[in-house]
Amino acid sequence: MPRTAKSAPTRKAVLSAARPGGDFFARPTGPNHRRYEALRGYLYEGASIEVAAARSGYSTATLRSLVRDFRAGKTGFFLNPRPGPTRAPAKNAAREKIIELRRAGHSAKEISEALAGTPTPLNRTGVAQVINEAGLGRLPVRPAAGSGPPFRDHPPRAGLLDVTELGRFPSRKLALLTSMWVGSGVV
Repeated sequence: MPRTAKSAPTRKAVLSAARPGGDFFARPTGPNHRRYEALRGYLYEGASIEVAAARSGYSTATLRSLVRDFRAGKTGFFLNPRPGPTRAPAKNAAREKIIELRRAGHSAKEISEALAGTPTPLNRTGVAQVINEAGLGRLPVRPAAGSGPPFRDHPPRAGLLDVTELGRFPSRKLALLTSMWVGSGVV
């Protein structure tokens, strides 16, 4: 009997999973899982790039890019997420002072202004969060008489010019002012 070369193993299309739960691997749920299965099919199982790309829903060019990035170490799987901050040191340091000032009747804005010069300055939002966490709630609205009118940092508008008072000026100045006033189109 003549010897012939062995044929390369072929991967048969799997219609269903071999065991319960195996469908998870046949239908990736997220982008990282999909990328993993595509790379695994091409790099580990030996599927052609066309088959691995089609099975994962990628184009062949995209799978080539994924392979390139993976080999360069730019693609990470199974990364452990780093937890975010679990505490706020500035809030914790200023908590007692904030509660003390609130119990004295100060608003969140006044408390944040008082903390501005301390080693633990907090904005109004941070102060309000500490107050809510302490269960102190919001202050009632203060009457308008107690707070006064809003501060204006600009001079008042100029009043109307009384032309009858211009008679005290010498006639030359009066003529100059009148010509400027008439020339402006106000009359």
